[in-house]
Amino acid sequence: MTLVDFPTVAVAMTSLGAGILGVVYNFYYIKVFLEFYQIQPAYLNMAQILFMIWNAINDPLFGCIQDVGCGRWAKWLMNRRKVILYMGPFFSASFLIFWFPWTKENPPWIVGVHLLTSLFVYDSLFSFVLSAHCGLFTELSTEHSKRVRVVIYMEIASVIGSLAIFPVDKLSRSLADFAMFQWLCVAVAIISACCFLYTGLLAPREVAQVKQRIELNSVETTNQAEVAQVVSDEATLYTSVMHGLKSSWQIIRERDFLCVVFANFFRIMRVIAASNFTAIFIEALVSPSGLLPKGSTEISIYYQLTQTLPPIVFLLFWPLLTKLGPWLVNNGQIFFSCVNCILMLVIGRHNHMWLVIFLLVENILCRAGYPGVYNIFFPDVVDEDMMRHDRKSPLSTMVFTLNALITKPANSFAPMIVVFFLSRADYASYNKMKHAQSAFHSLDNSTVAWNATVADSSMMTSALEAQSFDHLFDVMFIVACVFPLICAVVEGLALTPYRLKFRHRRSVVPVLDNEIKKQ
Repeated sequence: MTLVDFPTVAVAMTSLGAGILGVVYNFYYIKVFLEFYQIQPAYLNMAQILFMIWNAINDPLFGCIQDVGCGRWAKWLMNRRKVILYMGPFFSASFLIFWFPWTKENPPWIVGVHLLTSLFVYDSLFSFVLSAHCGLFTELSTEHSKRVRVVIYMEIASVIGSLAIFPVDKLSRSLADFAMFQWLCVAVAIISACCFLYTGLLAPREVAQVKQRIELNSVETTNQAEVAQVVSDEATLYTSVMHGLKSSWQIIRERDFLCVVFANFFRIMRVIAASNFTAIFIEALVSPSGLLPKGSTEISIYYQLTQTLPPIVFLLFWPLLTKLGPWLVNNGQIFFSCVNCILMLVIGRHNHMWLVIFLLVENILCRAGYPGVYNIFFPDVVDEDMMRHDRKSPLSTMVFTLNALITKPANSFAPMIVVFFLSRADYASYNKMKHAQSAFHSLDNSTVAWNATVADSSMMTSALEAQSFDHLFDVMFIVACVFPLICAVVEGLALTPYRLKFRHRRSVVPVLDNEIKKQ
């Protein structure tokens, strides 16, 4: 047994590439469009609604194409490795669209179109590449222990990818130097593209489920790809589409699939809210007290901890995932999340140290093992589906993209809900005041060293707090506590009817068990 499993490393490199992009994207895109481009809530909501509709179309479409094909003309689309190899660099390039304004004046409708275009292009390529990656991960092995190993490798990749936050925030002085931030985003895109190329060139070519079926049935062939490609080689575009629709309907009717998907929806709501709004909440509720001044090293370290600690905590407790299974581990996280939120509501927003701890713990609990734990849930569902419908090969990508059909709207709902409450509390006026403060700092920097400007920041932010923004800060605090609490409770309830709670205790995967019974 080798110390490092290189096929697993090759698969995990896509997690590293997507993680580097995702951590910067999730942490900054709402902040950039709200505070720098000053997008109006109406345009933000319009872009998110149209984005949800597109998400409902593209994910099942890509899943169907990658699992059942679309005729002879595009066979490479069914090859997970080639999809990542060819489309990964374009995915990295799409990440850059967010960070370069289209005009200097930024009229409201241009900012709205900019956001809509950025979301459409980025998410389309995200879905295309990550759908292939999910299939590649699922088809690497059918053994629970090996799947856990892949998840651990991907969590290690997440730890490495999350390290991008500190240099980006520190070197850009919490986005005060926006030009530097743009250059750093270019560097992030180049690094991620290299990761995708690594996976595309070196990832395994075998499908574990097909390989095991061949071995069990004593099929005399050395080319497992022939078995997986028989249907696609003979199928027309029409039969491929009809087969995809029939298979999709069978999957959607499965109780275990629905349990995991709806639970995943509310977990994504929590993760997106924590990623998008932690910086906004900290700079509004904590920084004026002088505890974590904006632009300081301390706040950059804190932001880095919110990204790095979740996968580290998961890695420390990964033996529990192997022993107890994903259902019990996930429910434990939900319980502690509820305790954390209720405790903070009792303490109140004026205890700034506790508020800092609460937001850090919420980031850890909602993201530790995510999506790792759900990446154990879904392969179990894939294996059960393959057994139940006697499929020749697993519909891995289709399961993941049908999950995305239902859960992707959570990426839009979370910021829409939070921004709705903030807008009702006059966040726009507060944002204009912050923009004026940034302009003051820019003038001050022409004659005074940056350290002096940071020293002035507490005085300026105190002036902000002296304004009539107490109601806004109260709303921010309530949203920060109640939103994750509700999502956690509903997530736990959604997983209650799940029937594969203890599937990890089986010594043989369901598809193999089924084949043995036939003999």
